Amino acid sequence: MKAKRSVLLGVLILAVVAVALVMPSVAQAKHAENTIIVGTDPYYPPFENLKNGKIIGFDIDLVREIGERTGYKIEFQAEEWDKLITPSLTVQPYVFDMVASALTIRPDREEIMDFSDPYFYDEAYDSYYGFGFPTGSPLREIVNGALQEIMNDGSYAKIYRQWFDAKAQFGITARGDCLVDLPAGNPVYREYVEVAAGSLSCNGEGLINGRTEFKGMPVYELEPTSLRVAGSVRAAWSTDDGVNYEFRARLYATPETPAFFGCVTDHIIVGNSLGEPWTLLRYSGLFRVGAEQTLVEGYCCLAAGSNEENSVVTLKFITPDYQPFGLTWAKEAGVVDLWGPYDAECPAAEALDYWVRTK
Repeated sequence: MKAKRSVLLGVLILAVVAVALVMPSVAQAKHAENTIIVGTDPYYPPFENLKNGKIIGFDIDLVREIGERTGYKIEFQAEEWDKLITPSLTVQPYVFDMVASALTIRPDREEIMDFSDPYFYDEAYDSYYGFGFPTGSPLREIVNGALQEIMNDGSYAKIYRQWFDAKAQFGITARGDCLVDLPAGNPVYREYVEVAAGSLSCNGEGLINGRTEFKGMPVYELEPTSLRVAGSVRAAWSTDDGVNYEFRARLYATPETPAFFGCVTDHIIVGNSLGEPWTLLRYSGLFRVGAEQTLVEGYCCLAAGSNEENSVVTLKFITPDYQPFGLTWAKEAGVVDLWGPYDAECPAAEALDYWVRTK
């Protein structure tokens, strides 16, 4: 009888060990057998993003490939960034078996969780990304083994090209009343502000060249030689002395024109350089003062985004005699920060919109 009990006990122990070996992690998340629950904050393209209600991105494709290599089913669940690590990976029962969300490997995080081997180097921030796990999870080594295979056999490069050689398309439109700010004898100070009637339309596309920073803001940069821009602008106004002004021009890019769009904000910047010259989007057109017309061409820069909690579109020109002037449309009437050491009251535009699509 004791022999039978010993045999039965041995079988139970082996069964428990076998179950432990096939469990994907130490996480207590409720999920189907042989499934890895992966948490992500899907608002950081191209690493993770939402498209038509589906989570997509570079991290997502990489994790799916890991699932294919290891035989696990992958289930993605969206979570707010602030909850993605703590408590999801640090408090039992764990919410996720794994987190894939462009996590920077940092010493403070390594004290409370485990990381996979690095899978991406972020040049803009001189940092490495890794997948996150609850401390002590055996899934970490399983993922590391699959990652090594993916990087060695060319699969990583294929996934990378799909997302980081991706194309971005953008559009900016504005119509109705706007501010025109002109130099008052000194190009540094902007004291000559009028309300103009105008319109702007600009569309463009280019290959995404990677991430960088623009004035402290994380942005995606478009490859200048791939950038295509087609746009037009018009504005007409009158001054208190009865002089009528009109400006019309078309906008186009050159192989040196920079363009950026925000990683976590809704900004679009076209033609604005941090170096010299600081305007690199070309324009050519007509400037009329009273009855006198002059053909003008030069460089400008275009920006769309939030300004003083208001959506605005701003276009800054450099005229041939280096007398810069600008046009600003605002979605709502209110104070906007113009180029220069002061704010100004801007009327509401009749229409204002800007967008970015990646593919």
